[in-house]
Amino acid sequence: MDGFLQLNLRKIRERKRVLGIEEISMMDKDQLDLIFDAISEINNDKNPRKLGLHIIGDLCQLPPVKAEYVFKANCWPFFEQNTIHLEKIWRQDNPQFIEAINLVRSGKWKRSSS
Repeated sequence: MDGFLQLNLRKIRERKRVLGIEEISMMDKDQLDLIFDAISEINNDKNPRKLGLHIIGDLCQLPPVKAEYVFKANCWPFFEQNTIHLEKIWRQDNPQFIEAINLVRSGKWKRSSS
């Protein structure tokens, strides 16, 4: 018997081929596992249509609130092996800001003494 999530994912599957989740960094590991498992479950039924899952986001931004990071999910290896890393910066042209944000992302920034 389907639960609420599976029922809604089946409805989405009738209209779409892929469910996209943006700002994945804000989701915690348990939430991603829950959605991944539910999609896997509905994709194992007799319906020839399958629902894919794309996750999008910068994992160096907006962490989950008081929860474990999404990349600690049981299903993370599936996404890790299919990851595309974007390297071109499109919406920012200030070189000082770009350098600063890249230092923060790499963990190489130093706090000022002020």
